[in-house]
Amino acid sequence: MKKVKIGKLDVSVCETLDDIGMKRWIAVRQQIWEAENSEQVDDANTFYAGILNAYDQDSKSGILIKIHDHARGLKNIKNGIDSYQWAFAAITFLPDEDRMSTDVSWFEEKIAMIASEKNEKGLPAISQGEVRKYVENFTKRLSQI
Repeated sequence: MKKVKIGKLDVSVCETLDDIGMKRWIAVRQQIWEAENSEQVDDANTFYAGILNAYDQDSKSGILIKIHDHARGLKNIKNGIDSYQWAFAAITFLPDEDRMSTDVSWFEEKIAMIASEKNEKGLPAISQGEVRKYVENFTKRLSQI
C-alpha cells in the first residue's frame, strides 16, 4: 500500500490484491471493467447510423446494445460519473475509512472530497491523468500475478 498526500488528505492507495479485501475487490473489478470498456458517447448521427446498421443486419440484440450503451453513457455524463474516478475511490482509503465498504454514496462523497482538494498554488491537488495512472498501475500489477 502506497501513502500519498492529495491536498490536505492522507490517502492510502492499493497497489496489489493483497492490499484490498474480497468484498471491496468486487466493486474495484466492476469499475476497472467499466473504465477499460467505456467508450465516448456517440453524437446523434453516429448513434442513429449504428442503430440503422444493426436494423439492416436484422440484429435486434445489436439495436438494444447500442441503445443501452448510449443511455448508460448519457446517464454517466449527467451524473458526473467517470469510471476511473470510481475505481480510484475504490482502491484508495482515507485514514478512518471502512475498508470493506462498497457504499456508492460514500464513493461519490469521496470523489467529490478528493476533487475539491487544492495544492499550495490553489490548483487541483490531483489531475484526471494521475487518477488514471494509479488505476492503470493497479491493473498492471494484477496481470503480473
